[in-house]
Amino acid sequence: MKPDTTATGATEVSPWGGWDALACSQFASLWAAPIGIAFLDEDLRYVRINKTLADINGLPAEDHIGRSIPELIPDLPPELVGALRHVLSTGQPLVDTLLEVRTPATHDEEHHYLVNYYPVRDGAGDIIGLGTTVQDVTRWWRTERALQLSESRFRSLVLSTAQVVWTADAEGLVVEDSPSWRAFTGQTLEQWLGIGWFQAVHPEDRPQVRKAWLEAVAQRKPYVVEYRVRRPDGSYTPILARGTPVFNADGSLREWVGTNTDISASQRAREERERLLEDLRQAVRARDEFLTVAAHELRTPLTTLTLRLQSLWRDLQAESGARLARRTLDQLDAMRRQVKRLSELVDGLLDVSHLDEDRLEPRVERVELSTLARGVADRLAGEAARAGCALQVETEGEVPGLWDRRLLEQVLFHLLSNALKYGAGRPVHLRVSWVEGRARMTVRDEGIGIAPEDVPRIFDRYERAVSERHYGGLGLGLYMTRRFVEVQGGTVHVESTPGAGATFTVELPPRSPTEGKRP
Repeated sequence: MKPDTTATGATEVSPWGGWDALACSQFASLWAAPIGIAFLDEDLRYVRINKTLADINGLPAEDHIGRSIPELIPDLPPELVGALRHVLSTGQPLVDTLLEVRTPATHDEEHHYLVNYYPVRDGAGDIIGLGTTVQDVTRWWRTERALQLSESRFRSLVLSTAQVVWTADAEGLVVEDSPSWRAFTGQTLEQWLGIGWFQAVHPEDRPQVRKAWLEAVAQRKPYVVEYRVRRPDGSYTPILARGTPVFNADGSLREWVGTNTDISASQRAREERERLLEDLRQAVRARDEFLTVAAHELRTPLTTLTLRLQSLWRDLQAESGARLARRTLDQLDAMRRQVKRLSELVDGLLDVSHLDEDRLEPRVERVELSTLARGVADRLAGEAARAGCALQVETEGEVPGLWDRRLLEQVLFHLLSNALKYGAGRPVHLRVSWVEGRARMTVRDEGIGIAPEDVPRIFDRYERAVSERHYGGLGLGLYMTRRFVEVQGGTVHVESTPGAGATFTVELPPRSPTEGKRP
């Protein structure tokens, strides 16, 4: 017979006689605890359940009442029902059982729960059902499994790693054999015992090793030190030594246990990392310097163009006729030169991007260097005149070969432009000839020259031998010159004396090294 419905704070249910009083008197204070709590009758049907367990099961509390555990959680292990029947029949609780089940709340993902089931008795001492507590320990279980897996992996790693393992007594003296040490160093057992192992330490490292070991023994603290150890072949290898004190139950020091690890590979990796980091730092500095120079170089012609356009605009408003036409032509010619300069700067940047992407492939064709040299010199005649330089070209007949015409034109353009820039006011000499079966192009100026310490680096990217504030340029011309020459199997070098000019010499084989590979 159904008793009156009673509200208990868990959910409003109609329990059998005695349940409500029992819950109120014994469990009301625990009902709001962050742990699942429920009462089941003798048929394993829910009679009362708190919100925590209802949330764990993924159903409202009222949907549990009158329904059995297997009905609500079909994935429950079948043997659990038998165990609960055993609790009902014997009165022996089922304690700290770990269940792995899916519930509506877990969305088909298995969770782990720590459950307890205990008999609930009425005033006469008869078992009228079960009480249960449920705690979701999924996170703990996964952490524990991860720790177990990590420990297993660690043990496997230790077993598979060539570690030198050793022990010493409380006084820091070696009294037991270490086959791994003797194999690593070639020492005999007699040489190893006591403090004999010091003899395998590099003489330069012995003072610091001795000090570190004696301090560790005296202070009973962990011992960690890097030093070099002599190998059986007489070479020395860097190792990392670690020692840990082992204490007795009464706190007295019993012994030392330690390992020595070969760190030669990691040391090389560390040195390589430092080298790469330094290269990266230098690259960043070079990039920043380049961006500063590039901005300056690009701004100069843009400023000139702006001023010329403003001047031309004023002339057009103020003048007319032949005088205006003459001034307009002069202004347009000046602007044309600045636009040309901008184009050259942009082309230079594009060429460098191609070099970086390894897309530089020579387009081989038959080229006659004497004709090519005179053509480049003619193009630079106006620049030579403005620089006050007599551009002198000397050729020894025809110098034919299979090369990339475009790249060689740029090589001569860069070398002659530099000669006109740094040798302004003095003659610039260009000579083309055959020398010992190789084509040679020589560009000589009589300008400021190059300091000996700057010669090795001027062919590197963004490098220059003079201040960019006094001489413009992106620091890319000689870098591209070297790449354009080398990709065709040639060489380029410079001879210079400060104050007496510089001579750049390009030598090329008569046939490109890639010519034979072309269809």
